[in-house]
Amino acid sequence: MPGNTFNTEYLADVSGEQSETLIQRTRTAFEVAKTITGNREGLMLYGGTIRNLLLGIETSEPDYDFIGDFDPDEIQTKYPHLVDSRWDEVSTIRLRIGNCIYDFTWAEDIQERLYIGDITLSNLCMTEDGCVIDYFGGLASLLNREVKIIDPDNKFAIDPTRILRVFRFAAELGFRIDETTLSSAIRNAKFIDFSEDIEDELWKILALDPDVRSQALDLLRIYGIDRYFEYPDRFLDEIEAVSLERALSKYTQLDVLAEMLASDLYLVGGAVRDTIWGKRVNDLDFKVNMPVDDVIAVLEERGFTRSPDYRTKEQEYYVSQFPGVVGVVIDGMDIHLSSVPTSDIPTLISEGDINFSCCVYDTHAKRILNPEMIREIADKEIHFANPIKALEDPVIVINALKQISRTPDIKIPTDTMDIIKASIPRIVQFIRTDPTFRYKIETLCGNINSARIYELFEGDHGDIFNGVEMKKRKLEVSPSYESLVVDELSEDDRREIIRLLRVGYGKHFDESKVFNGRVNSVVIERRNGRMQACCMVDGERLYAASARDKTDWINIIAEITRNNYSVWCTVDCNNPKIQALCSVAGLAIETDPQTIERILKSNTSRYDEIDTYEQDGFVVFKKRNKPDDYSQVLLRL
Repeated sequence: MPGNTFNTEYLADVSGEQSETLIQRTRTAFEVAKTITGNREGLMLYGGTIRNLLLGIETSEPDYDFIGDFDPDEIQTKYPHLVDSRWDEVSTIRLRIGNCIYDFTWAEDIQERLYIGDITLSNLCMTEDGCVIDYFGGLASLLNREVKIIDPDNKFAIDPTRILRVFRFAAELGFRIDETTLSSAIRNAKFIDFSEDIEDELWKILALDPDVRSQALDLLRIYGIDRYFEYPDRFLDEIEAVSLERALSKYTQLDVLAEMLASDLYLVGGAVRDTIWGKRVNDLDFKVNMPVDDVIAVLEERGFTRSPDYRTKEQEYYVSQFPGVVGVVIDGMDIHLSSVPTSDIPTLISEGDINFSCCVYDTHAKRILNPEMIREIADKEIHFANPIKALEDPVIVINALKQISRTPDIKIPTDTMDIIKASIPRIVQFIRTDPTFRYKIETLCGNINSARIYELFEGDHGDIFNGVEMKKRKLEVSPSYESLVVDELSEDDRREIIRLLRVGYGKHFDESKVFNGRVNSVVIERRNGRMQACCMVDGERLYAASARDKTDWINIIAEITRNNYSVWCTVDCNNPKIQALCSVAGLAIETDPQTIERILKSNTSRYDEIDTYEQDGFVVFKKRNKPDDYSQVLLRL
């Protein structure tokens, strides 16, 4: 028997005119279906059409799925000119009528037949009089805005590409994934590559709106699903440039500068790289084919005034000590304009430092000029754009070391490492000769992969780091939050932090671990002078977060991820908060055992020896020779 009925007006927040259009289309579809099936009783509409009707989603070329007890041979005999396909293995015949597709599925027991399906949202049915029939909890999924599969382990075992379908639906509808379904998807993802239909499902993702497509691909990456299959080359070639161009076009500063500077204007460097990597963009670097004096003249014509130093505000500019470089702030974003005498892309690339900075976006044309670089940057294998120049200029190598210090999964080929090692004495001499550049050495320290840099300067060169903070002192946050080193905390703050953590962790709370020297800073949110939430931090590692309200702990972590380049944490692999940390806070599950080991060994002495292995679809780790230790996953930006 049907589970329940539902009045559509409570689900779809649409105008009366749009609602009437959708309802009228549905009534017309029923009239067509009744004619095709010979006015059979019990005929019901089901699937995505019902979901779209209840959500108020209108499609340009709707298709309709009907289910009932009818004779497909009779349909094929009467309407052979309309039949498009027939699949007896799934009891379905397809007709193309006008610009609409009608799928008719024959079944004596409708509920039993629908159980074969997957997503509950797609198993809703509707009778001719508009009564919604819900056998499997599809209405609850709509109300909860979640994508859910009944018996997911069984369904994914039958067809692993349903996992891709779940993530596509989540991105397309803007819904979360049900916890049980998500856990099963992660656990069964290893079987995806054995499916024959994987490419069809991937192309369905490609066909999505670029923003939705990017979100679907991000979800597959965040939860480690994409490590079990390879995207077809033509799939990547089509989506990479378009997706990147779309993402970069959201920066309004590009349109402002394009309107101001008529000359060739190219966005290069970290903004393009970090967009490819899904990182926060801190500033924008441009190459402009215009003399620097002309750039300054344009800025001053637009009301910009010169700042005496680098601390610029809106409508101010500074002139860098590096020849031909001007800096401005537009809409809160730091922007660097480098004057170049050419618009030749190969020449511009050869004048860069590393390959990660050499993907070029034409700000006027709004397109990537060398899309072949996208894949190279995404693979994170570092090369010097001009090896000879790198051997001569220590600043180029320092810039490469900075990127290495912030990227634990970076790949360093032998030729790149040879140049780096040969340049270490020259870098040391450069810094000792001109201490004004010491700030560049400071950028190498306190990052997630800095230990790899320290190793390069061991021995006679180690003193170059004297007086430099070897651990990040505190994290960056917006003005709505506070980031304080532990020594700056008042006694009242310490007591309130302990109270919040005790409430959040209950019986698992151990007060002796709060201020035991392991944590060096705290991020705090206050409201009306009262501490609302806090997150304990060690360098870039997030330890514990708690809040007065249940959801505020995730908000404070999301705040941290928005404002920092790298943060990481370890979590019990059975912790239900993993999805929130990934989907809301923006962290991703690390799936590479070598990267996990490198991060742990470089940033804490507690994990000198670990074992990594796969468990329920996660790559987890435990302390070696510690049988009582629990399995954890590592999450990071």
